[in-house]
Amino acid sequence: RTWELIELSSGSSVEPVIITINQPILYRKLAEKFNGKGVVVNLHVPDRTRLTVQRSMSFDEIADDAASLVKYAYPGRKLVILGLCVNGLVALKIAEKLVLSGLEAPGVVMIDSWHLAKVGRLPPVSSYLKKWVQRGRRWAYQFKQYQSGRIGFADLMKKNSLLNKVFRKLNIADTALEDEEFIVDLIYHLAERCRHHEFRSYKGGILLFRSEKFSDNENFEWGAALRVEQSNHILRGWHEEALSGTGITKMARIIESRFLMQSTPYYLDAAE
Repeated sequence: RTWELIELSSGSSVEPVIITINQPILYRKLAEKFNGKGVVVNLHVPDRTRLTVQRSMSFDEIADDAASLVKYAYPGRKLVILGLCVNGLVALKIAEKLVLSGLEAPGVVMIDSWHLAKVGRLPPVSSYLKKWVQRGRRWAYQFKQYQSGRIGFADLMKKNSLLNKVFRKLNIADTALEDEEFIVDLIYHLAERCRHHEFRSYKGGILLFRSEKFSDNENFEWGAALRVEQSNHILRGWHEEALSGTGITKMARIIESRFLMQSTPYYLDAAE
């Protein structure tokens, strides 16, 4: 197998299972919010050896591999599958595979997840400008965090990707930066595998969340595929940071009310 499962919180053998995809450290605080209401686990590609194997696999094969592990580990359990960015697409594909295998449709939670097949490629100049506008917005957000005392100066420097490249060139990158490099490689690999995948209508419930990385008019291109025009569930924080701040309490309560306490699938209404 190219995937591994680890438990981030414990619980009984009958509680629902919230399956987070990759980057397990991001979800430890979220796991605390489901105490007694669900077991939180993480399904992840653990190392470069497994990533190398996955590079020879299609998106369908990658999802089949993950779904078979989930089905074996949690037979008969209510499932919610959650992913950030491209891992949200992986979560949806795994859920589709579990439905095809005969299981009840899991709930799916996607955070900042674009339907990549629907996103048109921008001309080089437009793409370059958009990248720098996004970087400018992120730097402004991070500097605001520094001014408010939420992060220190060292953390502010580490969050600068250009400085990180300099650190690596000088061979002074710490372990955290090396781990981050693996995560980036994994994300690019998964994005490439699912870039042209057309998602169809899904039988189960879907929730979309948006961090402060994206503006109010972003709809992630899911309308036609999943009957969702845009997410109005906004999380404070910039992309992955939204999973460690105050927004996780909000996310946990919404997941609980929409999936864990519902006897029927929940479909997000764009007007909500």
